[in-house]
Amino acid sequence: MSADRIASMLQEAMGLDQASVGSGVILNAIRKRMRETGVSDEKRFLALLNDSPDEMKAMIEEVVVPETWFFRNDAAFQLMVKHLSGKWKRAHPSRTPRLLSIPCSTGEEPYSMAMALLDAGYKTDEFHIDAIDISSQNLNKAQKAVYGKGSFRGEHLDFRQHHFNKIKTGYALESQVRRAVNFHQANILDHSQVNRFGSYDIIFCRNLLIYFNQPDRDRTARILSAMLNQDGFLFVGHAETGLMWKERFAAVPHSMAFAYRPLGSDEAARTSRPKLRALSRVPVIPKPKKPDSLHRPAKKKPTRPLSAVSDRKIESMKVKQEKGAMLEEASRLADKGLLEEALQQCEDFLKEKGNSAQAWFLMGLILDTQGDKERAKEGFRKALYLDPNHYEALVHLALLLDQLGELKAAQQLRSRIQRLQGHLRSNP
Repeated sequence: MSADRIASMLQEAMGLDQASVGSGVILNAIRKRMRETGVSDEKRFLALLNDSPDEMKAMIEEVVVPETWFFRNDAAFQLMVKHLSGKWKRAHPSRTPRLLSIPCSTGEEPYSMAMALLDAGYKTDEFHIDAIDISSQNLNKAQKAVYGKGSFRGEHLDFRQHHFNKIKTGYALESQVRRAVNFHQANILDHSQVNRFGSYDIIFCRNLLIYFNQPDRDRTARILSAMLNQDGFLFVGHAETGLMWKERFAAVPHSMAFAYRPLGSDEAARTSRPKLRALSRVPVIPKPKKPDSLHRPAKKKPTRPLSAVSDRKIESMKVKQEKGAMLEEASRLADKGLLEEALQQCEDFLKEKGNSAQAWFLMGLILDTQGDKERAKEGFRKALYLDPNHYEALVHLALLLDQLGELKAAQQLRSRIQRLQGHLRSNP
């Protein structure tokens, strides 16, 4: 099918794994580009993509959907400033720190890096920030630096008063911050493109790995490892901590920053030695009951179609009303054993309603029941990307990683589960 070939071309061009975004997103992009180019036949459109680099760029623009805001996960920026102002500065008193945001999307992340440093007393000539993205549309918006309300989330928005001016079309970023960031178009999977930028002391590469398949994640690991200085920090998204490469990076102990540092030569040698796999598992403590939490009754008899497929059954879930009837219908279909129909319902929901942690979680359950462990893993990770405290996604992903032999990643998730349980107990 031409659509499958186009999905493969997108993966080759930008690393996009179809399972991570859903087939509906790619099909919608194909239909839109076919309308705009006046091509009505998929095979002819496939030929156009093969022959026209510009059309491939346009397809990439259609599937790159920015989802970001200023100071997203503020703990990361706090740790960045603390590291550069403390240990790093003492080790390099005369050096200018180099920072990278990749992919930078529409600019909120690299501008947040600049604002954090400026607010900490740095001058614009005392640091260097590069921001890289594959999308020219994203970069054009970033360079215009005018943002709507969706780019400002959370309770702490004092920075908006200090660094933005309210205009008719939104909030315009002040010139001092704009001048502090250098934007570039490049593809992280093309080493020849990113190699020219040199090395960095801080790299933000957040919420990219979840869209890649494993080979492209490994390629990205090699590239990031080469670009990160030995005493630098790499920041990833909260849903990506289980994807980090223990032979290259070690976690930085700072709550909710999701930062990693390169391993020293001695550490790398130790991690490369074969180890016996632990035979015992750390049990998952039952979640404290909460009125609106989703849960599965421990002794409810599963429906026959599901019990024949998997030991972990999908049972009726209390989908919140605001998620809409489509997810309720998907859950109902899954309970009846109509897994393909339920999966299509989830994909339709994501296409029509936009990203939803609950939809990705339900897709993960369905795919896991079908035996598609890798795609199930991506569904759970996408749910955690959208809602880092999605308890059921944490639990199911930890169990799945155990099954796949990824024991260290599973243990990291169990630690997160235990912290979340403590928070729930102290905040009933």
